[in-house]
Amino acid sequence: MGDECDQYEGRVREICEGKVYDERQTTIWRARRGLPSLTERTPRQPRAVIAPKPPEKKKPLQLGDAVERALTAVGITSERVTAFLGRECGCAERKRKLNDLGEWASSFFAGVHKPIEDIIGPVKKKIDVAVVVTSHNYGKYLTECLMSVENQTQRPAEVIVVDDASDEWDTTKSVAIERGVKYLRVENRSVYRTRKAGLDATSSPFVVFLDADDSIEPTYLADCMVAMNHSEKTAIVTSSMAKFGEATGVISHAETNIEQRNWIHAGSMVRRLAIETTKAFDQSVPGTQSHADWYVWRTILRGGWHARKVNLPLYRYRIHGESMMRTKSGETYYDEASLATEPITLVLPLSGRAQYWPRLKAWVESQSRVTDILVIDTSSDDAFRDDVKTWLMSRDVRSIKYVNMPPSNGLADLDRRGLGNEYRGVQRAMPLIYEHMRSGVTTEFAMIVEDDVLPPTGSIDKLLRSMQPDVAAVSGVVMSRWSDKGHVIAFDDKRRIVNLSESTGGVEPVGGTGFGCLLLRRSAMLAATPFHHGGITGNFDMEFAQCVRKLGWKWLIDWRLPCVHGEGSSSTPTDAK
Repeated sequence: MGDECDQYEGRVREICEGKVYDERQTTIWRARRGLPSLTERTPRQPRAVIAPKPPEKKKPLQLGDAVERALTAVGITSERVTAFLGRECGCAERKRKLNDLGEWASSFFAGVHKPIEDIIGPVKKKIDVAVVVTSHNYGKYLTECLMSVENQTQRPAEVIVVDDASDEWDTTKSVAIERGVKYLRVENRSVYRTRKAGLDATSSPFVVFLDADDSIEPTYLADCMVAMNHSEKTAIVTSSMAKFGEATGVISHAETNIEQRNWIHAGSMVRRLAIETTKAFDQSVPGTQSHADWYVWRTILRGGWHARKVNLPLYRYRIHGESMMRTKSGETYYDEASLATEPITLVLPLSGRAQYWPRLKAWVESQSRVTDILVIDTSSDDAFRDDVKTWLMSRDVRSIKYVNMPPSNGLADLDRRGLGNEYRGVQRAMPLIYEHMRSGVTTEFAMIVEDDVLPPTGSIDKLLRSMQPDVAAVSGVVMSRWSDKGHVIAFDDKRRIVNLSESTGGVEPVGGTGFGCLLLRRSAMLAATPFHHGGITGNFDMEFAQCVRKLGWKWLIDWRLPCVHGEGSSSTPTDAK
């Protein structure tokens, strides 16, 4: 019986598995197990109509939020991302960078943590530099300028935009806010005072004054800082310039005498300590001064600081219709070098000729251009010396120096015609007197007036207007007291005495002049050999002038400035003719 049951169960299993179909046996097998018969089918239920699911609305891709979350998770600030993206929206380069960030964010959320530095680069080190961007109606250039600052390999600690009376101030302000930098509005209408406002609004130990229409290469700040750290005496670091815009090319000025020509561009890096100690921004430079940077550099270097140059075109100078290089091309050297505000040392060699002292005092008191006074006194009269000292104490000038030399014993009034003892005595005494100028004069220009000479009104400024980069001295017309033939205390290249009748009526080069009424450049004086008499037949002023001219300088005489010499009256070129 048991075997039959097993056979039955196996048969039914085969039937259920579809190997054999037997309706009767299948029905019995299912009945024994309480299962409904396959032939007793329930009525077919109508198939439910399932409405198609509406397509899911895809949420707009919130790329910015996703990238921000991913960047925040790895500690990246929005400032670094802004510096990486660069430029305004719509730029193809910016879109490419955004795509790179999007791909990185997607991989981040997928669990693949790629180094973000592979995309945006390493953290940029900040250095102790303040970039002061000055702008006057240059809002259209400001974004490019600020982007060049943001893209520095070593970024500045401070950036400020100083807007000087721009008509489009809203544009300038909105760009500054968009780039995340400070904005300051001033009404100076002066690049000199506007830079000072930026200087006062920052505190970093190094400053770069950047014009809003210019820009800088990515390594500019880093390379300048390396040069700055070369020495504690270095106060200014400049570079070559690359022109762009309406013209291209490289501008590279030779490192010459800063007093003659400006070889340091306005966007150079400068040490704040040097600015403060020399008071380079505390002067009365005219409000429309376009060469205020040259004035600042000269002031700093005169204070004993040094300047260095990086010989790479790291500063980008834009050429356009309003750029300084075009607008200032017609200026005179007087304007270019800010000579209207140049300090002047008045040098007074006094030999005790009391009869001329009252008129000389009156002339000095009328000079508003004099900032310093150097008196070299060789008189033998104690009362005269006391009078001079008392008068000096009443002068409202920056500095006063009084040198008391041994008495000259009347040498100044000796008849020095011929080559006798009188002549040689004068020629040996005068170099000792004028050698005191080397240490006593600290300004670039010294106005020398001997005590028996009376210059014309306004002579200092008129002589300054004849100055050029290669001019060492300009003299007024001083007639010889020892000649009645119209001889001027001047000589040509062959050491021949010049006659008044040879005047051109203007300014012309000569071989040299006397020191009676002379505007002398200090840098030329220091470059020349010490004052000397030139031997038995020499002449101290002639020897000095020729030495200076051998160095490449020019010596001029202004025939329009006749001086009174001694008791005589002034003689003009017209009078002589």
